[in-house]
Amino acid sequence: MTLQKVTVNLLRQDKSPRHLLGELHISQTDQHYRYMQADGAVTANVAWSYRPNTWQIEDLIEVAVTPATAESVPFCVSAIAITDNYYAWVFIGPGVFTATAAANIAADAILYGHATAGEIDDAATACLLRGVIVPAAITGNVTGTFYATKELYAIDLA
Repeated sequence: MTLQKVTVNLLRQDKSPRHLLGELHISQTDQHYRYMQADGAVTANVAWSYRPNTWQIEDLIEVAVTPATAESVPFCVSAIAITDNYYAWVFIGPGVFTATAAANIAADAILYGHATAGEIDDAATACLLRGVIVPAAITGNVTGTFYATKELYAIDLA
């Protein structure tokens, strides 16, 4: 068997697929990414739910809509904006990632979805972001560094 190095550009979107949908890429620093298709325009650095069977990025994670009552949904974060129906690599965890904080977040806080779609908050809501921590405090509504201990899932606690 021969091993070949495949070039993966985590900061580009493709009009036509360049990799298999759902393909897993593990970076040299152990961050996990999957190649997915946007079902609608995707905003960078916010949490989006996706369907593992189709590998389509679908809805923003938020308290009011996603996940539904007692549901657990996988989510991802893209480092770039993705045009509707384009393809790109998105972070699925585990590892370090950048995302938008809803407000001030204390270091090592338990994290939740926020009413502002896709943002991460430490104020307790019904939408828990499983295994996501913030290693250092974040001040204000800005992008910050987060760490996922496992694959990203949002869980409705209601």
